[in-house]
Amino acid sequence: MSKLFSKANKVDLIDTVTITYVSHFGQEDEKQFEMRASKGKGNMLEHNLLWGAPYSQEATTSPSYRQDVVEMGNIQGTLFTAKRVNGRKPGTGISYIWQDKDIEYAVNFDSQFTQEELSKIVQSFVSPQQTQHVRYDGEGNSFPLYDEKDLLEAKNILGFNVKFPFGLPDTQLTLADSILLKAGDQNTGFSFKQTSDALWNDYRAPYDSKIYDMNDVLSLYQSKAPLFNASKLSFIRKLEINGIEISAYADNAHVYSGPFYAGSGSDKTKIKTQTYYFWEQNGLYYAANFLGMDKDQELNLKALVLAPVH
Repeated sequence: MSKLFSKANKVDLIDTVTITYVSHFGQEDEKQFEMRASKGKGNMLEHNLLWGAPYSQEATTSPSYRQDVVEMGNIQGTLFTAKRVNGRKPGTGISYIWQDKDIEYAVNFDSQFTQEELSKIVQSFVSPQQTQHVRYDGEGNSFPLYDEKDLLEAKNILGFNVKFPFGLPDTQLTLADSILLKAGDQNTGFSFKQTSDALWNDYRAPYDSKIYDMNDVLSLYQSKAPLFNASKLSFIRKLEINGIEISAYADNAHVYSGPFYAGSGSDKTKIKTQTYYFWEQNGLYYAANFLGMDKDQELNLKALVLAPVH
């Protein structure tokens, strides 16, 4: 689950959950769609979560999508069809969105799905009230960590003790999200394909931080094998913290993600920096990715290096 907002005082805050379905993962004929559910003051359209609706907050900008009220079975919703590619495979993204009480649901499709397939998938939707005694084993799939039981299960899968600080000392950063990444997982749309099980933690500053911009994030990855290919990045420098040698790289070509913009809406005058730091510590591989957060990177990095394992 993720919390998203882009406006002051969190006036467009939403909590959102995403499930991705993939067939022929990693192959040329790969097909995927994703199911989203959100709740809060904002909506998925204004947060750019709909593949079929590239959204601009500028009122004078013409929409780059078509919007139609469509009924699929007993569900009445809105079909969004993109008029141009929005960072996805060649073709047109499609999104179908509907409301059930205070929860907004959406299904995002790539261009390889037919209208008939879309309708079948939407009509197969079962509301939470109708699901009972169902098992979700999730074997081989990545999963989010919500409590201590999840963390213990993640450690058993990883086979090593992990750095898991809930807050980084002497910084404003606290844990926002945590995911156990399974090697070969066929249920993720991440920009890298992990070859080893890994733990992924995101750290964020308070929304009213005077140091960092809104939606800046520090991501920490830890695994038994490197997750990123440093040769695809631009080398910056080497540094040493507490006897640990660390290599810094920039992702100026947006190989692994992005570009992401510091402004909101249609303001694309400033692209957030993406800086990666790689190091090996006690036989494990670590990667720290700073999206923005240009200030105090070494201070935050030191907190990660010194964090104990449990």
